[in-house]
Amino acid sequence: MLELAERITEIAREMLGYRGRVVRQASAEEAYLVDNPSRRCPVIEKARAELGYAPSIGLDEGLRRSMAWYAHNPEAAEA
Repeated sequence: MLELAERITEIAREMLGYRGRVVRQASAEEAYLVDNPSRRCPVIEKARAELGYAPSIGLDEGLRRSMAWYAHNPEAAEA
């Protein structure tokens, strides 16, 4: 997640002039990563095997497209 957050920050800086930074801190929730299904990391292999999913857009391009869309649709970011 840290790597993804840093990549998003870098692309936002390039595209939108973002000046924020990634801040790391421990969770106040004691069981943050302990047997919590909503905290597990998804794996794309099941989607590939069972659905034939084959993404054609890379991560950076997908992030760029998302940021461009949100830049032109700021009301969506508020929802």
